[in-house]
Amino acid sequence: MKMFARIVTLIMFGLVSAVPAAPQQGSAVPITVHLINAKIGKPIAHKPVEVWSLTGPGRQWSLRKETDASGVAVFRLTPPLPPLGISGAMGGYWHACIPARGYDLAEILNSGASAIGNCIGNIPNIEQRYHPRPGEVYCFAVHLTLLEHLTHCGEWGCVGSSSPPTAVSAAGPSRYSISILVVSGTTGRPIAHKPLMVYVSRAQPDPRTGDPYKRTELEADAEGQAVFGFDDPTESILVVLEVKGSRPCSAEKIHPQEVLQHGVVAQNRCDSSNKVRAKFTSRPGELVVFERLARF
Repeated sequence: MKMFARIVTLIMFGLVSAVPAAPQQGSAVPITVHLINAKIGKPIAHKPVEVWSLTGPGRQWSLRKETDASGVAVFRLTPPLPPLGISGAMGGYWHACIPARGYDLAEILNSGASAIGNCIGNIPNIEQRYHPRPGEVYCFAVHLTLLEHLTHCGEWGCVGSSSPPTAVSAAGPSRYSISILVVSGTTGRPIAHKPLMVYVSRAQPDPRTGDPYKRTELEADAEGQAVFGFDDPTESILVVLEVKGSRPCSAEKIHPQEVLQHGVVAQNRCDSSNKVRAKFTSRPGELVVFERLARF
């Protein structure tokens, strides 16, 4: 009987030991990054991949490794962490397709992640072809032709579209980026294919003109989204629909730092019942603003 009890104990110990322990706060965990060429659907071997923090005053830290022959690089990160930027760091004619919201480490550890952002000439919905396991990330890049580079790339980096189209982006060389969703303040429906102006408050007015704002023009995509890139998350912004006769329902200034960390659903002055605003939930990296289009 003692021998039987000992055998049962050993078996139970073996079963318990075979189950990997969940990572504890403060302990480093491995993250496996797969770098994929979004034009041809193949791994990108022997190229640099970078992981960095999307929040904080400047790029607080970054890690860089080279992918192996299978297009894989493994990083060790210590949770909890703010939203992460993960992308190829090749430069030249390579264009990284970085999601506006970045990556959430908890999501990566729990279910894995496969996401694509602003891209040029990619296979439609390529991110859906991959099924990451917990601890895995699939990120994407494309190698541009000379014509594509001349057509899509400028002082703000490269602007392209995925399929379905992503937002027109001003996030090229910026340290941070957020997604702006523009919706009707009366119906809650996305306002697609309309121009936006993002006003950024200057710390000091322009010494030549006295203008207290910097301006960035964007255009909402088919889903009412646009990507805004910036370097200083402490500068407040105001988003206005640049359509004749339109009325801003969200007139307050927004702090991008709060958008990056928690997400912001702006106030909606065009709906006194607040039912439209209640349809939306704040998500890290996303700003929801409300506008009213003119009726002619």
